[in-house]
Amino acid sequence: MTAAEPDPIQYSVTFAQADRHVVDVEAIIPAAGKETLELMMPVWTPGSYLVREYARNVETITASAVPSAEPLPLTKTAKNRWQIKLTGKPTSVRLRYRLYCREMSVRTNWIERDFGMLNGAATFITLRDDVRRPHRVRYVLPPTWSQAVCALPYADPDTNDTDTENTFDTFDTFQTFVADSFDALVDSPVILGNPKIATFHVDGIEHQLVTINDDGLWDNQAAAEDVRRIVVAQRDFWGSLPYSRYLFLNVIGESRGGLEHDQSTLLMTSRWSYRDPQRYRSWLGLVSHELFHVWNVRRLRPRTLVTYDYERENHFDELWIAEGVTSYYDDLLQRRAGLLTEKDYLDRISKTLASVMDAPGHRVQPLRDASFDAWIKYYRPDENAVNARISYYTKGALVAWLLDAKIRESTGGKRSLDDVMRQLYSQHGSHAGKRRGYSSAEFRKIVDQVAGQPLSPFLEEAVDRTTPLDFTSALDWWGLQLGEPEQGEEPDTKDGQKDGDEQAKDGDEQDESADDALAASATANAPETPYVGATVSEQAGRMIVATVLRGSPADRAGWNVDDELVALGGFRVTATLWKERLAQFATGEPIDCLLSRRGRLVERQIVLEPSRGEPWKLRQIKKPSDQQQQRRERWLSVLESSTP
Repeated sequence: MTAAEPDPIQYSVTFAQADRHVVDVEAIIPAAGKETLELMMPVWTPGSYLVREYARNVETITASAVPSAEPLPLTKTAKNRWQIKLTGKPTSVRLRYRLYCREMSVRTNWIERDFGMLNGAATFITLRDDVRRPHRVRYVLPPTWSQAVCALPYADPDTNDTDTENTFDTFDTFQTFVADSFDALVDSPVILGNPKIATFHVDGIEHQLVTINDDGLWDNQAAAEDVRRIVVAQRDFWGSLPYSRYLFLNVIGESRGGLEHDQSTLLMTSRWSYRDPQRYRSWLGLVSHELFHVWNVRRLRPRTLVTYDYERENHFDELWIAEGVTSYYDDLLQRRAGLLTEKDYLDRISKTLASVMDAPGHRVQPLRDASFDAWIKYYRPDENAVNARISYYTKGALVAWLLDAKIRESTGGKRSLDDVMRQLYSQHGSHAGKRRGYSSAEFRKIVDQVAGQPLSPFLEEAVDRTTPLDFTSALDWWGLQLGEPEQGEEPDTKDGQKDGDEQAKDGDEQDESADDALAASATANAPETPYVGATVSEQAGRMIVATVLRGSPADRAGWNVDDELVALGGFRVTATLWKERLAQFATGEPIDCLLSRRGRLVERQIVLEPSRGEPWKLRQIKKPSDQQQQRRERWLSVLESSTP
């Protein structure tokens, strides 16, 4: 420690009541020369743009002087702030608090008898000042846990926590990590217990896939090899790896989602995902998404995020670049890594197309506003979300796909969106420890430079307004078409892959299943049944309307969310016969329907429409030209360095 470096805050985290989902935290906070201490706990986690109010999980909190142990007055001054009045001129303050940890997500905490997972923002109270100081954390593990794993370096054992009372049993395992700042502490989630660790190296840099709670159903070593191929593909994309070590923290919690960090990512999935090829490819897509964030949003940030304000929303317009562009590249780079067939990849774009274009919200909310309003809309979907808003993940990915095609077309295939992202990183990324950040205007300026002509007008239409997206030029450039195969035309099953129903990829920070709600609403009927435009779900034997798409037959008929659908065409509706009965009705003719609305019977008429099939199914045209074939191969080619 240099003479000028501030004294560290030192934490001890203990798990004596892990089976009650509780941890106890003790912090030794420097206080010499001060009359009061102002403390703060973050209200959100970077990468997940919603105020979460982590202080709500603080159960008890006390303060005392060090070394006298005299109790000190502690007052809560705001929802996430505390003030301690100092008496007797203590050199430090001992803060003790208990946290309830039972929210299985990538930005909160989960503790149980068998394992644990902690995120910095949801765990640690710190000084409310602008001083950059070290934060040391000692995890005191129960006897049944072997280790704690996080991206922080281990603390020097010769600089142990001299002011922390040793109240622990001699058989407890201690692991101490040090963060050079509170930002670094927040950026370093930890998993605790008995993980399986598979190690591999790329460019001499150590990477680890750390999987916990898998119950023997996950082949961690084999999965690590697939992850390695993704790392290589992304290294080739960006040119180098910007970290000295990287961890993929894989929690098998029967949940979903991922969250990016500078030197690690926290992932969640099901124990059954590895043995299901479709779900496993989705997990690999999540790995690819989070790794791409190492550059795009961690080291290449919108200017608003260069310095985090942990106590309030940090609004910005560029979230569609941070997340949408990343969503475009996650599966594309999985394809270039040789982990997806071309058909697999086109199927994934098809699902993105359907989730956006079948949702009325894309005609209501501009992509720019979806970015800015993430804090109040994206993570709080309701029954009207499909009609009123759009996802910056999915529409952002579509805009990135179209932008990539436009750049390639305008440069005769010599440049692409790849070049835009690399140039943006070169000019506005963090280099030599300095974070620069970028604005929407600077991103668009680079797009124009790389394309050699103004493409900002396209972005104004696609991002700033709700102008319908035009796919014509992109389809023509790559020799693709939309729609189901014509009668008699064999579906493309290239590379021996069956034409299955691919599960949607676990999205980055999308553990709220916001996009799932959109997709479910937009594809409410199976292809063989007439189009209703509503989702109807069984609840205790009753058929309840869950969503109604604006402008759909159900909307025109006056169906409301929470209506019970009692009868259709004079016959009782049941869950087991719903789709079968629906397929029996003719389209284009009025059908009587009986609804129960808050206990009152309501009669309406609905006019069903023909099945819409799969209008957004993306596939190769029958006879692409040699040029189209070559362009598509350059776009989707498997990198030689990624092959096993």
